[in-house]
Order: sequence, then structure tokens, then C-alpha cells
Amino acid sequence: MIIGIGGSSNAGKSNLAALIAEACSPRKVAIFSQDDYVYPEQALPRIRDHIDWEHPDTIDFDRFRSDLESAAHENDLVIAEGLFLFCRPELKKVFDKMIYVGLQKETFHKRKSSDQRWGQEPEWYIDHIWKRHTQYGKPPEGNDLLMLQGEEEWPLDRILAFLNI
Repeated sequence: MIIGIGGSSNAGKSNLAALIAEACSPRKVAIFSQDDYVYPEQALPRIRDHIDWEHPDTIDFDRFRSDLESAAHENDLVIAEGLFLFCRPELKKVFDKMIYVGLQKETFHKRKSSDQRWGQEPEWYIDHIWKRHTQYGKPPEGNDLLMLQGEEEWPLDRILAFLNI
């Protein structure tokens, strides 16, 4: 089974993926982050004085999809997580189940402002990240989608029931 976890930056996608993987032990689980499929920095678009990481064109979707499909043959469960997970129809077809982690704009802003993984981001860029999320990171439609809120505690029993695990 391949599970897709999408949502805004700082919503908790990576934490949720790790929680699901831990709950599925001792099954063989692989986690793939879309962040690991970004094109080389020199090929990325820029906005003002920043690299514009917040666009689907920064992701090598073909390699990402190929790796997910290959991993599905070697693992009991494959979890993919990323900002732009649901913006490409051909990638959405790969997922057996999808989870979208929503986040209120105020919570996003607070979390992103304190996130120092890539240094302090200017206010205009934090606003840009949110705008790009609303443009490209919308949740998909369908019965195989579970909507969660990043401000709330993860309902693990409900998540595992949705995933039939």
C-alpha cells in the first residue's frame, strides 16, 4: 500500500509519517519525503533574493513516483509526504490512501516564523509560502482521503482504521 500525506509547510506531515510507521511495526515500512526530490539548486526558480522552493516545478515528480512504485514491491507500506503531493494527477493515482493535514494560517505563520532549519525567513517570504500552498497544496477530492488538522493531536486509532492497518 502507498499512502500520501500532504499539507502545508510545518503542518506535521513528517511527524505523522513517522507515527504511522512506528504504529505499523514490525511491518516493513519506507518513508519518502518530497524534499529529497528537489532539483539541484542552480535549476530552481528565484523570487527576489530567494530560491523559490514553493513551486511544484522544483520537484522531480518522475523520479519520486518511480521510487514510490519500486518501494511498494519491497515494503509492506510506503508513505510519501510533501507539500505538493496532490497537485499532479499522475502522482495522485499512485496512492491507495491519502491524508491531508490542514493548518490555520495563524498557526502556520507562528510555526514558520520560529522554524530555523534554513535560517530566518523574511516576512514576505513566509507570506509567499502560504500563498503557494493555497495555490498548489489543496487537498484532493475522493473517498480515499482523510482530513486532519495540524493543531490537533493525531487520532491514531482513526488513522489506522482509515488505512485498514
